Amino acid sequence: MSKLRVYRASAGSGKTYQLALKYITLLLGQWNGDTYRLFKGDDLRRHREILAITFTNKATQEMRSRIVKELALLSDLNADSGYRKDIHLMVAPDDTDLLDKDIDRRVSEAARHALDSMLFDFGEMQVSTIDAFFQRVLRSFAYEADLAGNYDLMLENDRMTDMAISNMLAMACGMKGVVMPRGVNVGYIRQRIGTIVCDQVAKGGEYKIFSADSSLRADMVKFVKQLSDEDYQAKKADIDAFLAKPNAIPRLVEALKAKRDELLLTVNERVDLVLKSEAAAKLSANARKMFDKICSGEIDSLTPTNLALLLPDAAYGKLLNKNKFTDDVVRFFESAVESVFDVVRTLLSINLLLRNVNFLGLFREILVVQQSLKSHLNTILLSDTNELLRLIIDDSETPFIYERIGRKLHHFLIDEFQDTSRLQWQNLLPLLSESLGNGNENLIIGDVKQCIYRFRNSNPELLAHDIDRNPRISPYIEHCSLDSNWRSAPEIVEFNNGLFEKVGQRADVQHPKADAYQTVRQIARNNKISGYVDIALTAKDKLHTPGFTRMVEHMARQLRSGYTPGDIVVLVRTRSDAHAVVEALLQAGRDEQLPPGTMVLSDEALYVASARSVQWIVAQLQEMNAMPQKQQRINSRGLPSASQQDIDWLQEHLLTIAKDSTVDNPLEKAIADFNARRQEAGSSDNAMKRRLQRASGQSLFEIVEELIRNLPDDNLRHSEAQYISAFQDLVLDYCRQTAPTLQGFLKLWDDELADKAAVGLAEGVDAVRVMTIHKSKGLEFGCVHIPILDNVIDSERNNRWYDVREFFSFLGLDVDTPGYYPIKPNSGINPQYTAFAREFRNLKDDQTIDEINALYVAFTRACQELIVTITDPRSESKKGGELPLNHPSGLICPLLSAMTEPSANNTWKFGEPTKKYVKASVPSADRQSPEYMEPLILETYETRMRENIWSQTKAANVSDSGEII
Repeated sequence: MSKLRVYRASAGSGKTYQLALKYITLLLGQWNGDTYRLFKGDDLRRHREILAITFTNKATQEMRSRIVKELALLSDLNADSGYRKDIHLMVAPDDTDLLDKDIDRRVSEAARHALDSMLFDFGEMQVSTIDAFFQRVLRSFAYEADLAGNYDLMLENDRMTDMAISNMLAMACGMKGVVMPRGVNVGYIRQRIGTIVCDQVAKGGEYKIFSADSSLRADMVKFVKQLSDEDYQAKKADIDAFLAKPNAIPRLVEALKAKRDELLLTVNERVDLVLKSEAAAKLSANARKMFDKICSGEIDSLTPTNLALLLPDAAYGKLLNKNKFTDDVVRFFESAVESVFDVVRTLLSINLLLRNVNFLGLFREILVVQQSLKSHLNTILLSDTNELLRLIIDDSETPFIYERIGRKLHHFLIDEFQDTSRLQWQNLLPLLSESLGNGNENLIIGDVKQCIYRFRNSNPELLAHDIDRNPRISPYIEHCSLDSNWRSAPEIVEFNNGLFEKVGQRADVQHPKADAYQTVRQIARNNKISGYVDIALTAKDKLHTPGFTRMVEHMARQLRSGYTPGDIVVLVRTRSDAHAVVEALLQAGRDEQLPPGTMVLSDEALYVASARSVQWIVAQLQEMNAMPQKQQRINSRGLPSASQQDIDWLQEHLLTIAKDSTVDNPLEKAIADFNARRQEAGSSDNAMKRRLQRASGQSLFEIVEELIRNLPDDNLRHSEAQYISAFQDLVLDYCRQTAPTLQGFLKLWDDELADKAAVGLAEGVDAVRVMTIHKSKGLEFGCVHIPILDNVIDSERNNRWYDVREFFSFLGLDVDTPGYYPIKPNSGINPQYTAFAREFRNLKDDQTIDEINALYVAFTRACQELIVTITDPRSESKKGGELPLNHPSGLICPLLSAMTEPSANNTWKFGEPTKKYVKASVPSADRQSPEYMEPLILETYETRMRENIWSQTKAANVSDSGEII
């Protein structure tokens, strides 16, 4: 029975329950027409034919655990399962008597067969993340993708990008021992690097591009990372075609600058017309200063207030101090001002393009070097997987894909579909279409309101609109809705209903993607627990003192009211906020504001590198490697075979030459002098290698073990045991790689681990959790604290590819121009007042919706209590003014005031402080809740042995007539 059920559901509505129910029903039987029939055979290995896709490893583990536990409960006639009623009604839709022993017996037998089959073949249970599934497919197509079968997978591309830039700079300096891709023009690279340095020197900015710690180098890495995403893959042909043309960038720069000079003359003429008009006699002093800036070419220094006065729909009375003039005079003045803005708009657009042109000139070269490095190291990036599969699967026959992966998948169950990217969907679509065409059932579940991973290419439009418009699957779609909330107390549900229903109605956030909030209202089903919401608007404080004070006070009350530390979570937006929260909680424990022994755990804050013991061990390793810490870091990420002294000399010498306007190519001369100096001075590498042999008699892991035994402070081994253990795990993971070395580990530590490696959360530990909102998605907690809520909502500041074809057509330049161009909004030039305003507004709208979605995710994690502190961004002198619309306070507080009046201290309260709800026993009715899951006690689970392996084949369970038996 071909069917694609699409669930668009809100938080806490039982989405996981529905996915697990569908998996189990497909496992136990099948639909023949309108009749659901249970399988009677011993084993059909159905778990090999059902693919359930989730988006995190944790969700995968939970899904596997839930399925196994529910099958175990269903297989026991004396056990209660929340799934028994649903399966019973499918088998006998007209018989609602749950005591029908025959049906229960048949369900139990089918569950027992399915569970036995799965446990004997557990490695083939097809429940995985979408990335894991695609990796499996890609490895089966390694030959077609021109990959070695044993390639390594790199999860983050920052390190690979940094390696590519280091390699490119080394190539520019003429160093040996670097990967030299074919087709790379070293002379062109030197020219572009020289231009970057000269421009930075002229502006008084960072120019030390050869230093791994320079902000200029970090900006280049960020530029490449932001622009090499799926959006680039979609526009790759057009972008690469332009960048591959010889001298395309220098010619474009020259043409843009010439056009800018021409327009500066034009804008001066138009300003003269404004100033000579009759109305100009009454211009305000500020208005005259604005026009003086325009005439002097200081276009970039115009403030948004200035530019707003030049807009066609501006109130010209402000320019004229509301003086009265005849209609003809006003019309002439308005026309003259609008003509000035037209030129200013074009000038701002040109200046915005010129800001990124130098990095764009190296973008293609960096990607070419990066691709060469990946081939050389036999490595691919996780972000490459989707594009590689698209090239392979595109226009391929689906059976061929199944043939290569060695598995025929009949059913696809996709969870968190709003987090799917367009490339991932393009790769899944042929498989899903094939399944539907063969008469199979499939399922998609998601919530557009919980799309918070757009920065990882998630595309909520797929769930919101695109799947309904796709002719390959739309005929099979059956829409379903889940309007109940089984997670939170009625007070929490009603609060979120009232708040987020109004979000989509706000005029300042009107956007097609806000439509999901029109149907946000849920019915509270968890009526046995009470809830409490406490939200306060507090004064601005850099140390977040008001928020932390409220957090500690409420947390102490909750712990006295029966909640355990494990019931409590603190949600933040950034890792730095997590650090601050952990420090505040630890200090509260030391001050005895929290009960003794209250533990705090956080993946975001407990960095391995923060422990004194680990810092000492790393320092000893670096000493054994015979290099100071900074030099090791620079040598591993800067220029191969160059000491820090060499690099410093090169950069200072380059600065001196760049200031000499008579030198055509400063970098060429600096590199020539640099290589000559190194040849004369010789190299100190041999001395370093001799000293490095101190550690040659032991493996890296043994060296670390020895250092741990010799820690200068014996107490550190006990007080920081979790950090030391985590560091040992990092060393062991590295040692499992090919040819591990001390220098290689130190390089990895400086590049990646020191900034990212954290002590993992131990499951089952009774401790207060501190985590980011993004990591909390899909989880639930008794009490949720959000002590820091002070981020601006619409802060679109990343480099993006903009469609510039229309603008370049308008300019009419006599050179090759690109169709897409990287643009980054900044404080100097706001794209809102340029030719790219429409696309910029769309991006800002998307980002605003993403931030509202993050608030929705955070506010819906709580089961009983939600404590929030919002920072007031206004200064004391502006307290009487309105709250800014692009700040959480400006979005939430007016909506809260519409629901109930705040108290004198700007606090909104809903419900009363609660006590933890403890289930003394779980009655049968409660076990039907989608969120209920009975624990499986493995000691009581009965197992049995197989008679022979051939009984596990599908053929053994089908009669001669083909009927399932």
